[in-house]
This record gives sequence, structure tokens and C-alpha cells, in this order.
Amino acid sequence: MTTWYSEMTSPRKPAADPLQWHLEELELDAAPFGGPIASHTPAAHHDSVHFAHQQALDDAFSQGFDAGREAGATAEKARLESAHTAVISLLVELREREARWTDRLEENLCALSIAVGRQLFDAELQAAPAHATSLVRRALAEFPIDQPVSIRVNPSDLASITAAAVAEGGQGPLNRADAMWIPDARVGLGGCVIEGRDRIVDGRVDTALERIYRRLTGTGA
Repeated sequence: MTTWYSEMTSPRKPAADPLQWHLEELELDAAPFGGPIASHTPAAHHDSVHFAHQQALDDAFSQGFDAGREAGATAEKARLESAHTAVISLLVELREREARWTDRLEENLCALSIAVGRQLFDAELQAAPAHATSLVRRALAEFPIDQPVSIRVNPSDLASITAAAVAEGGQGPLNRADAMWIPDARVGLGGCVIEGRDRIVDGRVDTALERIYRRLTGTGA
């Protein structure tokens, strides 16, 4: 029996072209190219939430920092203004006290000067008892010769004035016929008060010193 053998070979696949590739052979981010789009994983979602939370915290911190800085600046400004007001008030008070102290010092110096003047006058009066006589002569010259006057002097001075009038021999202002001599203990030694129809001459020493004191201190005429 004769056997026919036919050597048939199956068609061969063409050799792969090294310059060609199939789409399924490509991968993108470890996934085949053209495959289904991978959904977000839980880890990626967690990172997104954490980032948003951190951003919110950063914004809140920034806003709180700005608000705190503004509040601190406002408080510091108020504190400085309060301190400035207190310093100004203190300076004003010090200047007022200084002015009062200066005024009192001037008044005290004036009073001391008047007291010294009084002491010097008393010493001069002891050395020259005729001072009252000279003062009366000058005061009487302010009145018309024919005008009646009243003359008030200390009783101790009246004796020396009378002696001087006698020594003048009835002449001079001390011997005016229309003069009324009145001893008055309220008039200090060395002074006199002469009154006429239209004027009064106050020659008391204390009154003269008081007028000087008022003029020096500006407390009145």
C-alpha cells in the first residue's frame, strides 16, 4: 500500500518589525495606554483634604496675626497718648507751681525789703528825733497858707514839734494860726496825718511802706 506523504508546512507569521509596536504594549503611569482612566485613589483624596485644611489653618493664622498686630498697635498708641497726656499735665502743674513759688518768693523778698526799710527808718529816727518835724513842714506846704488844717501826730513827736515851733519864734509853717494840733497814739513815731478842706496828706510811715510794697508786688496802689 502506497502512502502518500505530503509535507505541508503551515504559513509562517511574518517576523516582527522592530520599528512597530502595539498600543497594548504602551503603559502610562503603570497603566496600559488606552485603558480605562484610573479613578482617584483614597490616598490622593486624603492629601487634597489635608492640603485644604492646612491652607485654611494658614489663612486663619495670618488673619489672627494681622488682627493681633493691629490690636496691639492700637493699644500701644492709646498707652502712648495716655502717657503723653499725663506728662503734659505734669509739666503744666510744675509750671504753675513754679510760677506760684516765684510769685511768693518775690512777695517775700519785697516784704523783707520793707521790713529792712522800717528798721533803717527806726534807727534813723532814734539818731534824728526831729524827723517828724521836717515831715510836717513838707506836708503843710501842700496846703494853702490861709486854709485851716488839723495835724495829727504821735504824742512823743508833738513835744519835739512844739519845741521846734517855739525855736522858730512864731514864724514858719509850724506856727500857722489856723492849725489844730492833735496828739494821736495811732500815728507812729516819725509820721503825721494832715487834713484840709479838699485833701488829706497821710504821712504815716507804715502807710508809706505799705504803698511801696503794693507797688513792688503789683497787688494794688
